Amino acid sequence: MEEHADSDLGNIRVICRFRPLNEKEKEISMQTCIDFSSDCKTVTVQSHTENAEPLKFNFDHVFDPSSSQSSVYEISAKPIVEAVTQGFNGTIFAYGQTSSGKTFTMSGSDVSDPEMMGIIPRMVSTVFESIGNSEDYLEFQVKVSYCEIYMEKIKDLLEPNKNNLKIHEDRIRGIYISGLSEKYVNDDQEVYDLMSLGLENREVGYTHMNAGSSRSHSIFIITIAQSNTKVLSTKVGKLYLVDLAGSEKVGKTGAEGKRLEEAKNINKSLTTLGQVISALTDGKSTHVPYRDSKLTRVLQDSLGGNSKTTLIVTCSPSPYNESETISTLRFGIRAKAIKNKPKVNREYTVGELKILLSKAREEITEKNKRISELEINLQQSGHQIPDNLLPFGLNIEGDSSLLNLSKMSEYDEIFHELEDIRSRLSEEVQTNHSLSQDLSQTQVDLESLKSVSDYMVKELEKANNLTKTLKSDIKEKEEKIFTLIDTNEKLTKKNKGLAEKEFELKQEILAKEYEIDQLKEEIKKLQNGAIEKVIEKRIKTGWEDPDLEEGLVESTCSSEDKIKSLLSLDEDEIQRSATVSVLRSWELWNNEKKSFVAEIQNRTNSIISLNSQLDESKKKCKELEVALNQDERQMRIENKFIQHSLCELTKKFHRVAAKKSKYKIENEANEKKIKRLNDRCAELENKAHRYREKLKAYKFSIHQFNKQAELSRATISHIGAVSYSNIRKTIVGGSLSKRNEF
Repeated sequence: MEEHADSDLGNIRVICRFRPLNEKEKEISMQTCIDFSSDCKTVTVQSHTENAEPLKFNFDHVFDPSSSQSSVYEISAKPIVEAVTQGFNGTIFAYGQTSSGKTFTMSGSDVSDPEMMGIIPRMVSTVFESIGNSEDYLEFQVKVSYCEIYMEKIKDLLEPNKNNLKIHEDRIRGIYISGLSEKYVNDDQEVYDLMSLGLENREVGYTHMNAGSSRSHSIFIITIAQSNTKVLSTKVGKLYLVDLAGSEKVGKTGAEGKRLEEAKNINKSLTTLGQVISALTDGKSTHVPYRDSKLTRVLQDSLGGNSKTTLIVTCSPSPYNESETISTLRFGIRAKAIKNKPKVNREYTVGELKILLSKAREEITEKNKRISELEINLQQSGHQIPDNLLPFGLNIEGDSSLLNLSKMSEYDEIFHELEDIRSRLSEEVQTNHSLSQDLSQTQVDLESLKSVSDYMVKELEKANNLTKTLKSDIKEKEEKIFTLIDTNEKLTKKNKGLAEKEFELKQEILAKEYEIDQLKEEIKKLQNGAIEKVIEKRIKTGWEDPDLEEGLVESTCSSEDKIKSLLSLDEDEIQRSATVSVLRSWELWNNEKKSFVAEIQNRTNSIISLNSQLDESKKKCKELEVALNQDERQMRIENKFIQHSLCELTKKFHRVAAKKSKYKIENEANEKKIKRLNDRCAELENKAHRYREKLKAYKFSIHQFNKQAELSRATISHIGAVSYSNIRKTIVGGSLSKRNEF
């Protein structure tokens, strides 16, 4: 089964784009249900429904999942943008189920990334490149608007406090959103900034299909006014860039509560869009339900009206979304059958009206001269003009209306243009009054913000001074800490030396004790040796002499006592001397150790105290720096916003003041011209009636003179032919030729 769309130049162009599989679809199946043809115009859906045959759809172009952002823009959007710079209206809108890639196609994931930016930022670059490459006698004015339709209410995304805006229509502006802000821009960066601001204010929300699902239809409008200073012509082109919210199946998105209400409104507006397309294409409907939703009302000119329109349908290649994909493709096929009637939006300026009026006067003067020549020729040929007919040459300016009746429609057009100018002037006066009030309020707000800014600057200076003081205190405490750490290291080294000295003293005491033990052993040996000698001598001499034995015993005892006394005295003296020396050294070391320990403890306590003070100071300093940075950042943001607002309001004020002065002068001149033209019109109508009667008399006279003056008739015929030929040349070679040239 195959469905296709015609490629008529007046029809909406339909582009189809498929995104790659997302993670959820890959978990379900890595297979796709889509086949792409080599001509990039046909897509085939391999339906997984039982006994279902493949479905083929033909579009102006089909992009597969590997297509780049730049290729999508070059084929689908760039021709529309170029047409807008020539004065046409253009519309590009994306349609598809939720999470099918509409926002990625229209805006991209990053407006600053040349690879990932979408249609809108690329379009902005193209517009300003086109302006830069244009002739120097062309002047442009570019202004942008950004709004969203959320829950059937229109909200200004550039000024979020404006919500529930109304849609109006008039003969001059067509369909427009009343109260929607328009920002004049000079370069693409200003447009990007406004886009970022609008995207931040847009309604998005989480669903099971998309974590950042768009919950509203967004409309980005860029208006390009082109003025030709050579011919004083003006062309105005409007470009609508529409990112529609995706159609949703509640079972898949898991919408509930607020999300469910949003889904109902989204699906309702998209259903109305489908009904409008069906009514435009079925050939039977006598009523198109544009007014059934805000979306279709805003897009009325884009669907069957004065606009060149491209529809981008975005789809998923996964079998999981097969039914939604088929529905989207069929929507695109139906939309392709809509026939639009685009035309250049050309406006007559006051300068152009002056030129047209001047040319009309020149033509009238030329015709008056020809009529005067005809009258003279009639008189010279012997024919008398009836008395009831005044000579044409007597009132050249008034009599010119006879041959200028064909120009009355042109005068009517001029009158309409003057009326339009008058109404626009009235609107400009009202706008000027409103802007003056806004400017006064802004100046009051600015003064208030300046006082707040001055206060914040003073607070900032105080915080800076306090920060400097804290930093100085911290530096001093850090120096003290470094000094204490150095002293602590020295004391630690000294303590280590004392410990080593203590160890040496202990070793020396052990050595002395060992030496004493050795001396004791040696004394015992000496005692035992002396006794043995006495006993041995006694044995040799015998034990016969008792006196000798007694004296020997006494002598031995006495010697033994003396030896013991000497040994005892020597041992006590040695022990006492060693003990005194050791105790004195130990006491000295212990005192020094206690002194060092106390000093180390004091310094350690000082270090701990200083460290806690340092940590507290650092914490305070950090808090002050954070507060200071936040205040600076907030103040910079507020100052930037104030400067931007003041600059914009100043520009608006100057523009409005200039327009007011210009329109005031032009209005006075136009009022005088209108009065003169009205008087002239009434006079021409009266004279036209009289000259119709004169024509009847002339025809009768010429019929009578025909028989008597063949030469005069030939002359009159020749002159009339020459006059007609000249008039035709003047009309073809005048303003129309210049209009065709441009």
